[in-house]
Amino acid sequence: MSSTNLKHYPVAQRNLDQDAWFLYQTSSLAYYECCARLCEDFAHLYDSLITDNDVHGAAALDYWVARYRSHASSIRRGIRFVELGGDYMSLLDLIEAPSTDFRGMIEQPLGWMSDEERSRWDLAIQKVNLCLRHRSYHT
Repeated sequence: MSSTNLKHYPVAQRNLDQDAWFLYQTSSLAYYECCARLCEDFAHLYDSLITDNDVHGAAALDYWVARYRSHASSIRRGIRFVELGGDYMSLLDLIEAPSTDFRGMIEQPLGWMSDEERSRWDLAIQKVNLCLRHRSYHT
């Protein structure tokens, strides 16, 4: 029979000020508004690329534009709910929804974009995903 080892394992001291700042930043309504704005900015960019390349109606490209606009709208409704005295739980579900869309969206044909357009598209969606994943990793 083995004995229990009750010795402390080496752990660096936590910076509680930094932890508190991080928690505030990722639970502030301004953070959620930023996520909504990034979804909206991405939808606007994607729509303008579709228009510039005259591929409206191809595959499900327009669907994804509408979906990200809907995500922005839903996040803003969640923010309003919190402002009116609700809790954050519904907002947390809303903030995770766009991050589940990425795979379906990139399975759409994207070869119609130039390299420069694709770089802009990639950067915009990376910003959205970084914002959303940043929150979902720490809730």
